[in-house]
Amino acid sequence: MAPDLDQLATALDTALRAVLDPEEYDVTRGAAGELDLSTDDWTLHLEGWPTGPAWLAIDDEPDDPSRYDAARRAVMSEAVERALAEADRAVDGALVRALQAGGDPFSIDLALALASG
Repeated sequence: MAPDLDQLATALDTALRAVLDPEEYDVTRGAAGELDLSTDDWTLHLEGWPTGPAWLAIDDEPDDPSRYDAARRAVMSEAVERALAEADRAVDGALVRALQAGGDPFSIDLALALASG
């Protein structure tokens, strides 16, 4: 059985509190299985959890895949990435699957980083 939205929100909040001050991010749930994890520099948006897609959005998303990692590093520390990987493990890989399902190459690159971390 897939984790529900409350489990995902709890996993994200628990993992991020280890590396960020709670005032540095917001976890906001929508009525239709939507969730936004937002900071000043990036947003992780999930739609229709647990079967819908997810995307990572930053202001200066590069077109060139060879620059994805550097662009992500400019706004997201390795500690945050490790925390997101920890949250993904807490929900049995459902976050990585959602990032892959969206089809967005930048988000898929994050999914690969989380899966390997």
